[in-house]
Amino acid sequence: MQDQLVLKLAMDNCVYTDEEINWCLENIGDVNPDIRDGLVYLSFCKMIDEERLTVDQFKAIGQWCQSEQSIYSKLPEMGVPTLKRSFTALLQTLLLWPDDRDGSAFQGKLSRAVREYFFKTALEYLRLETDDTALHPDFGWVHAFAHGADLLAVAACHSQFPSIQMNKVLEVLGDIFLTRQRRFVGDEEGRLAAVIIRTILQGKLSVQGLIDWLKKGNFSNEFIDDWDRQQSFRLFLLPIYVELDHANLLEASDKDVLYALI
Repeated sequence: MQDQLVLKLAMDNCVYTDEEINWCLENIGDVNPDIRDGLVYLSFCKMIDEERLTVDQFKAIGQWCQSEQSIYSKLPEMGVPTLKRSFTALLQTLLLWPDDRDGSAFQGKLSRAVREYFFKTALEYLRLETDDTALHPDFGWVHAFAHGADLLAVAACHSQFPSIQMNKVLEVLGDIFLTRQRRFVGDEEGRLAAVIIRTILQGKLSVQGLIDWLKKGNFSNEFIDDWDRQQSFRLFLLPIYVELDHANLLEASDKDVLYALI
């Protein structure tokens, strides 16, 4: 099966069988990064991005995620179980993206139940995950917080994501930095910042909503005696400041609030 999938990655035109899809799902958290990253994840990217699946197959993968609930697999265990959770988060990201993309063969094809499950897990996963391993010497990239951030960004930007839930998105991000015991080591702050940047650029969150959240969060007071946490939060805010300023979305008063925390 591995050789078969490797060949398909190099093909311009191919379709994927149910057997191949099921093998990839069974091996989504393989401990071997060559299989997990280099074969399974890349195969899912090709299947979905290049639309090498039928609509029924696309929907079936979403239903598998919901029925298996693999994004919660063996919480709060760390190590090998994290791989399945982390890469399920990536898979759900891959599925949500075309579900809301104009012109995609998969636009609107996730069932309402699966879509709402993905929204729910996007908000819950980062609250529940505790394994902040970045690059592991044996497993390769684990990166659970980065992958969870990718899912949250795509979910929050989805046209069907309820606007009323944006406050929960901010709460999730705030809780991460208020409860951390150490800095991230794999640039996860940038992936978490993308949640804010993308939702503002797409009009799901206002700059004023961001500023109000920062003012209410007492982040400077929480971090004043905690260098690691403060540095991590600064690394989160810096790309937000840069990207929003580049887009000419910040007033002078907004810059003052952000600058005071950076």
